[in-house]
Amino acid sequence: MKLNIAEWKEFQIGRLFDVILSTGDLKIADCDPGEIPLISSGQTNNGIVGYINKKGDGKAQLFSGGKITVDMFCNAFYQDKDFYSVSHGRVNILSPKFKADPSVLLFICTLINKERYRFSYGRALYSKEVEKMIIKLPVCKDENNNPVIDPEKKYSDNGYIPDFEYIKEYIERLRHKPLVTKNKVKQKPRLDIDKWEEFRVGDIFDKVKVKKFSATPEIEGDIPYISSTSSNNGVSAKVCETPIKGNCITVSTNGSCFDAFYHKNPIVVSSDVEVLYSDKLNEANAIFLCTVLRQEKFRYSYGRKPKSNKVFDTVIKLPICRDENGNPIIDPKCQYSKKGYIPDFKFMEEYIKSLPYGDKLKKSLK
Repeated sequence: MKLNIAEWKEFQIGRLFDVILSTGDLKIADCDPGEIPLISSGQTNNGIVGYINKKGDGKAQLFSGGKITVDMFCNAFYQDKDFYSVSHGRVNILSPKFKADPSVLLFICTLINKERYRFSYGRALYSKEVEKMIIKLPVCKDENNNPVIDPEKKYSDNGYIPDFEYIKEYIERLRHKPLVTKNKVKQKPRLDIDKWEEFRVGDIFDKVKVKKFSATPEIEGDIPYISSTSSNNGVSAKVCETPIKGNCITVSTNGSCFDAFYHKNPIVVSSDVEVLYSDKLNEANAIFLCTVLRQEKFRYSYGRKPKSNKVFDTVIKLPICRDENGNPIIDPKCQYSKKGYIPDFKFMEEYIKSLPYGDKLKKSLK
């Protein structure tokens, strides 16, 4: 199914949903642990900051599933199960005024998230703004492809009717078989971070001279263009340029600094990223390394960018190779560190593959 966005019509959120806030001042510290999600402001983990007992704090409202939560920064998530919401996080709860299929609510979440660029700490999204927010949706049409008009004008002043069935069908066509995993949480090996040692990034990875672009190439194509964006694995466009080889990690040095992503296939890169290569790299241990590299984000911002070799000079801690007695194996050539420690790439790979859904990587690693 092809989305013909040009024919979509405008709808106000307040005409589609009741917008409500949680009452009281629910804090996770005041509640016993449990299985009910607690929603707060945040861009990750569906807005969930923890799980509490069903009784909550005895004051806050328990919301039923089948709703959308939108925080003060316009992060929208579909909540399929009953949940609590903090009030101080300014989380708006959108309760549909129509018979809502989960597919439709997921579709609308995507549209609301497209408005995130408009909001920040200086301009938070409150209930009144949520109610007034305009989104565009496909509309019901007659056999002559003309919009069906509702005389009661339930959803819009123009009488347009959102085509919820079309939206549902579109989303369902995108679905794949649910992911399953044979891995259990207890299977993962201990990290023992206190036994990790320091390594300079430039001693682990090769600094290879590659062609970089100061602006996005104009010709569209099939090759991922990696820039300083923090989303979509760093891909901001698809271009038609001669790529550099894959099996590498990119680290952003501008915008959202020190976002690290693994790229299995060839890419084209912006001048705002550094490219890290190693003959020890594979998809699994790269995921481990990217996670460690991202822990350095706090050091950098627009006022302090990791330019001029700062990425390669960065020091990170990693697990090291040890003998059967647990003693560090020392490399006399000191290839990776002045002290002769050797990063345990095999452990990193096995750790990632042991995590839930990590078994899905095994086929690509054979």
